[in-house]
Amino acid sequence: MVVDVRPRQADFEIVSEDWGKAILTDGSEVFTRVILADLTILSEDLLGKQFATSNVVALRVRSPQSLKDKIVGAPIRTPIEPLPLTEEAGFERVNIDRVEKPTISRYRFNGNIITIELTIKIVIRNMNYRIPNGSPVYHVRWNVESNIEEEHESS
Repeated sequence: MVVDVRPRQADFEIVSEDWGKAILTDGSEVFTRVILADLTILSEDLLGKQFATSNVVALRVRSPQSLKDKIVGAPIRTPIEPLPLTEEAGFERVNIDRVEKPTISRYRFNGNIITIELTIKIVIRNMNYRIPNGSPVYHVRWNVESNIEEEHESS
């Protein structure tokens, strides 16, 4: 008998995919949402399920009107026209003042819950350009951490 040892894609359902919110020291609000696109179970042993996820991150920035007013005449920049992420190109670091709501998504599969948490690490902005909503151009670096538990343990 041949045993299929290939990784398997797990069917999953959404438990929650909530927006997280962080406030920057310049008053801008950064909203993030992490979405599980694919879940592959690689193996299972005494340590538990070994898995790989494929995630999509949604990012939304809303700046206060006072900040938008400072760059009202700046050209609009889109992701199609990337800028080098350097001081010479006009980028500067903006600190995170506080996280009002963490970015956490949960999914159910085969009696398990997978939790995916996104943590913003670094934010930079460019006041020489703006995005269509009038906010400066921001770039965000984040980490994503995933964990699987049996459903009765996490409910």
